[in-house]
Amino acid sequence: MDGSTPRTGPDRRLFDLGLLHDAASELSGLSTPQQIARAFLLTAMGALGAVSGFILVTGAPERDGGREATDPLVLHRGLDEASAERLLDGAGAVRLDWLACGPGGRPPRLPHLIAASNLAEDSPFPRDSRLLARWTLDGGSCGILGLGPKLGSARPGIPDSCPGYGPEDSSLLLNLVDCLVTALSRSMLTQRLAAMGQDLASRNTELDRRVFQQETLIQALGEMNSLTDSDKLLESFLLFLMGTAGSGHGFALLLDAAGQMAGFCGKGVDAGQMRALDPVRLRQTATRGLFSGGGRRVGWLDDPGQFAQIGLPPGYCGIWFLADENVYGFAGLGSRLDGAQLDEAQRETLLAVAGGFLTCLRTVRLLEATRSLNSELAARNLELQQTLDQITGYRIEIDGLERAKARIKELVLREMDRVSRVSWADFAILLTVSVAMGFLFNWASPSGVNLIPSHWSRPATASVPVLKAKGMLDKGQYVLVDARPPESFKQARIPGALNLTPDLFDFLYGMRLAKQPKDKPVLVYGRTISRLYDEDVAGLLVRRGHKNVMLLSGGLQAWKQAGFPVQP
Repeated sequence: MDGSTPRTGPDRRLFDLGLLHDAASELSGLSTPQQIARAFLLTAMGALGAVSGFILVTGAPERDGGREATDPLVLHRGLDEASAERLLDGAGAVRLDWLACGPGGRPPRLPHLIAASNLAEDSPFPRDSRLLARWTLDGGSCGILGLGPKLGSARPGIPDSCPGYGPEDSSLLLNLVDCLVTALSRSMLTQRLAAMGQDLASRNTELDRRVFQQETLIQALGEMNSLTDSDKLLESFLLFLMGTAGSGHGFALLLDAAGQMAGFCGKGVDAGQMRALDPVRLRQTATRGLFSGGGRRVGWLDDPGQFAQIGLPPGYCGIWFLADENVYGFAGLGSRLDGAQLDEAQRETLLAVAGGFLTCLRTVRLLEATRSLNSELAARNLELQQTLDQITGYRIEIDGLERAKARIKELVLREMDRVSRVSWADFAILLTVSVAMGFLFNWASPSGVNLIPSHWSRPATASVPVLKAKGMLDKGQYVLVDARPPESFKQARIPGALNLTPDLFDFLYGMRLAKQPKDKPVLVYGRTISRLYDEDVAGLLVRRGHKNVMLLSGGLQAWKQAGFPVQP
């Protein structure tokens, strides 16, 4: 890694998820705290581009001549000689209050960042530290990780903030420390279990059974650590508990923060027997055990009264556990096949199994969350690709339409250019042909057609402006005639108008206008682009003897524009 991580957006998120997945996979394959801490320090410095860094773990167990040592584990890289010597010399004298910030000086449970300015002046940590993260492990062990400046950043002493590191870097570091805590917990637990097995192996024959149990426990932890599915892990956990205790039936369940069943596995027990389960009381029982047990997240439960209050099936004993703030649960064991009771050593073994299960469960949940986020990002990338393909297709269609438009425009311009070159001789030929076709049609058809429009020979009809016509119509001085076809008349007309068309004039005139005085003014409107209906009707009325026939200036359109009412 060269520290050149993506800055923001989905690329940064995808990079962080991939890095966490790789770190968890790499750390899960290491066995000792020293190996884990050394590999993690290189990973953290490379991921965040730090020029220096250190790790200090207090109370890390390490076999040394058959005895459990409590000397701190100290690793560093990139420190100058003076800072490295100060760190190594002062590591054994690190006070708890440098690592703890909880009530009563108790270490906080979850990893978190601290400001370098909050450290005591006599602390042995390097003065150029920029990012500091601390954590605690089961059993009272504490740890701190420090990173120096980023590549290319200044190194002016201890700052009040973290120059060069952004919020994304802080979030990534905390997630990486979660992986470290999980790996260290697993390693320390495995070493403690291995130490227990070796101590038991050195005792008398009566303790051989315990040695066998511890060896089996280590093998089971190795098997659970290889699983990457929470349902399979829960099943493996239950089978191992039943095998260790010698029980013929049992169950294990996981609940989420809302009390909903997040996982269930039963042997001789089905989920229907959990209908009376009270998730709130189970969580309260686990929480009380957490505070009264010195921070342990697992505990034994065999009180029939508590079983009844929680709603668990009677006749069982078992283990409650708290994986994190979002997941908790219970594993119940039925009576042993040999009818005997579990002794204290067996109970401790089962609690150790449960502790190892919690460590594996945290890792599996992190891997499942990583897979889920990767799947979601892949689905979004697919949707984005489909959208881009659609846009590309639309662009191709638009380009085709643009080319078609240019082609049509070219053809129209060519035709317009050709028409503009028509000569008077062409016009004369067309006129002659048209007249000849008209005479030929009139000779062949009895009805014939007018070769010259009738209104060419009629005198012009007087017109009345819209405003004046409105006033005279309101006084009843005009007979208003709509000369348009009936279908147009039905769509919109001036109120009070009579429909009288040229084609049906002789038929409609006798019914609608014959009784009107010949000297009463008649106002006609109605024309289209293709035909002057109003002038044709006005000419016919004049032939019928009407002396005062006028046209409405602008017709129905002018009437509408003046804002006068129109009847549908």
